[in-house]
Amino acid sequence: MRGQSAIMGVLLALAVGGVVELGPRLEERVVAYQQREETVWLPSAATLKRWSFGFEGLLADLYWLRAVQYYGRRAFRPGARFEQLDALLELVTTLDPHFLAAYRFGAIFLALPPPQGAGRPDRALALLDRGIAANPEEWRLLLDKGFVLLWDVRDYAKAAEVFLQVSRHPRAPTWTWDLAAAVYARAGRREIARRIWRDRLEHGESEQVRE
Repeated sequence: MRGQSAIMGVLLALAVGGVVELGPRLEERVVAYQQREETVWLPSAATLKRWSFGFEGLLADLYWLRAVQYYGRRAFRPGARFEQLDALLELVTTLDPHFLAAYRFGAIFLALPPPQGAGRPDRALALLDRGIAANPEEWRLLLDKGFVLLWDVRDYAKAAEVFLQVSRHPRAPTWTWDLAAAVYARAGRREIARRIWRDRLEHGESEQVRE
């Protein structure tokens, strides 16, 4: 009996080990299958806008929900791909160029590294640039661009330039000046950082700082 129990124990351990080892592989196959099943044909943004019959806003909302669902089903899953995310976001923002949430959250979805996101900060920047062009009064889009450059691209000099642009916006909070100065210092351009801080001390929200 003891011999049989020992054999059963060994077999059980091997079975459990096999399940543990195969688990990640099975999950990857399930994810790949789900992605194949969810791949859908998307019309071009221009075509959809032309045939929207005045319901651009409603269609933008529907495709935004689709984009969020598309992202949510893939985020944090090893091996997941986000091949249609960029196209979905382009549809949304073409239908409604003032859909700020689509620009801001869409840029996060695109910029986050895998498996959290698509790992495409270049596409995130392109999306934000379109948003900035369509909504020049929205300083938050410019701020988001700066953070993508800072956190995802690691281009501190360009990020600092963008943050300085943000700080000069009439509706931007004053802390954006300090943010610009701090990132300039991180980029090794300490003289510009000192000038920004000195200007803040002497003139408050003055816009006299120039490179």
